[in-house]
Amino acid sequence: MAGFTLIELLVVIAVVALLVSLAMPVVNQALHSASKAACTNQLKQIYTAFQGYITQYDFRSHRAPNYGMWEKPLGTILAPSNTYAYWGVAYAPYLGNNREVFRCPSALTMWQTTGYADWENQPQATYGLNYFVSNKVIPAKFRKPSNTILAQDAYEHLIEGNGDLLSIRAGDSINLTQWRHIPGSVYEYFRHNDNCNLVWLDGHATAVFHCNDYPIEHYTGK
Repeated sequence: MAGFTLIELLVVIAVVALLVSLAMPVVNQALHSASKAACTNQLKQIYTAFQGYITQYDFRSHRAPNYGMWEKPLGTILAPSNTYAYWGVAYAPYLGNNREVFRCPSALTMWQTTGYADWENQPQATYGLNYFVSNKVIPAKFRKPSNTILAQDAYEHLIEGNGDLLSIRAGDSINLTQWRHIPGSVYEYFRHNDNCNLVWLDGHATAVFHCNDYPIEHYTGK
């Protein structure tokens, strides 16, 4: 049986290349969807850990430091109140100390300041906690838990309102004014096809398109 001629081989290669190019968007979409679903599930687990903590401590949440480390130096686990500690340190014991829950599958980096974060060795710090639910009696301080954000996709570890909220404030024309000058930082808020995953104080999780004019009340709970 005769083999392929050069022309036939080139035709086969072209057809295969075409099929691959047609399939890639479908594959990429499936990967994005899987990552988004995994992220949503992790945020719900974080909510469960949060509930476990406050139930044990008279319904008061832990005071969250504004940094992103689990160990300092490597091998020495930080206390939850240590200045360098990621806020997840306080809640991880309620997840069997599974740090991977605190790393979104789509995250590429996190906020790093020399000595206060370590993406290379400790990258499990890619969700930001809403500062306004830190060190508070839960849910007594919030009239609408279903409209108050607990944690979200973020570049910074603690969402305290200095231009790092997923919200357009009075006088601002864009979201996340604090991070616009750092390449790649804004992406970390919108990792899932330009959507930000959020978990709310009542435990439900949603995605928000980043161009929305999102009221700051979703953070303050007022």
